[in-house]
Amino acid sequence: MSTTQLPASSFQYLRRRLLIAALTLLGVATVVFVLVHLLPGDPAETLLARSGAPPEAVKALRIELGLDHPLPVQYAGWLAAVGRGDLGRSLFNGRPVTALIREQFPFTLQLALAAFAWALLLGLTLGLISARWPRGLIDRLAMLLAIGGVTVPVFWSGLLLIWLFSVRLGWLPSAGANGWRTLVMPALVLGYSSAGPIARLTRAALLEALAQPYVTVALAKGLNDRQVLFRHAARNALIPVLTITGLQLSFLLGGAVVTETLFSRPGLGRLLVDAILWRDLPVVQGVALVTAGVYVVTNLVIDLVISWLNPQVGWQ
Repeated sequence: MSTTQLPASSFQYLRRRLLIAALTLLGVATVVFVLVHLLPGDPAETLLARSGAPPEAVKALRIELGLDHPLPVQYAGWLAAVGRGDLGRSLFNGRPVTALIREQFPFTLQLALAAFAWALLLGLTLGLISARWPRGLIDRLAMLLAIGGVTVPVFWSGLLLIWLFSVRLGWLPSAGANGWRTLVMPALVLGYSSAGPIARLTRAALLEALAQPYVTVALAKGLNDRQVLFRHAARNALIPVLTITGLQLSFLLGGAVVTETLFSRPGLGRLLVDAILWRDLPVVQGVALVTAGVYVVTNLVIDLVISWLNPQVGWQ
């Protein structure tokens, strides 16, 4: 690939990726809208349940909320509003959905970044250890620890940490979002669930890199195993590790629902659960769409970074 062809191919790749991202978001918006409206119950009845309002009041509220229109009409109106940046208003408190998300998103982002740092540290460490001493006891123990994060449900590992560090030892609070101490256990639990895939792919990428001919040349030049691992193999294993790392960051943003609920933390997860319980359709749709948007944008950025690091492969 010549230097004159690179800009054209890179712009074509960027346009293609942006088109795929836009179509993905449209598909997600459609699926979210359909699934939300398939949920049992009626939002108008839910809102007026406590007041014991007569059927006439429920019917009037349905008309006011636009729930009396056919689903295609509701979908077209909602999609047009989303295109203007308007996610609607909460049926429960009347506040704009964008304001609710803007208030709760920093808590979820804080948890996701802390969990991501822990997942990256643990996953890369376990992967490096396994690749440094492959097919031995250390390798098996490291991979067993990594697989544990995938196989053990977040709910159970969270309960175990609450019992140990909060109930038994009293070191850490089990709920809230006041200060760094309330962040430790949720970040450990959520990050551990993502460390496994990072560790396994790091190990596989490093072992594949170590099997290349240049490793034999480096060893023949007098470099030891540690120097070869960190100077050469780790550099060539960067791209696949970067790919899984970006995917795990997106997963952590979406996977905070269970963790925030378990540890009674504010955030998009708690907001989504409460909205589902109250049949607050605009909030459910807004949170799901924003979460999907973050996922799509994160993966788009990762793809572009990989393409920049390896243009001969990435811009194709």
